[in-house]
Amino acid sequence: MNFNVALEVRIQATNFDNKFNLNFENVAQRLITKDKFKKVQLKKDDILIEKSGGSPIQPVGRVAIFENDNENFGFSNFLQCFRVNKQECLPYYLFAYLKSIYNLGYMEYVQNQTTGIKNLIMEEYLSIPVLLPPLEIQKKIAEKTELYYFQAHNLQKEAIEGLEKAKKEAEKMIL
Repeated sequence: MNFNVALEVRIQATNFDNKFNLNFENVAQRLITKDKFKKVQLKKDDILIEKSGGSPIQPVGRVAIFENDNENFGFSNFLQCFRVNKQECLPYYLFAYLKSIYNLGYMEYVQNQTTGIKNLIMEEYLSIPVLLPPLEIQKKIAEKTELYYFQAHNLQKEAIEGLEKAKKEAEKMIL
């Protein structure tokens, strides 16, 4: 039998880990039609934007880059997927650019809230100017950003490990 369904491993806003990463530990899976899956299928270097969600202390608009080669991943309707023309813009450059805009707090100006959910005003978000230097410069910026991100991630990991070690030492001293 030939069923017209595909198994989708679905990336949702809950898979954003607030460090501009995707957490794949708790991804949803579902069967959807192949036609629908083609519309939401992710490819390596796709950029995902959280267009609905957020919280009282967290604006909507978080960004992540899909760095996986697995073709079974799709994205939920609370996310927007951008696929760049690599002759004009490097994916990691755009990712770094959008992260910096988010970190500067700009999303507060391009979102609204009707019920309990915040929504990006996509027309305004898409009108944000993106500076596109030559590809060589984009590459340098992306590499520097990735290096700083990697270093910050490692420092954070070391700090967490140090804190855990200190907690265990304190428990030993108390008990």
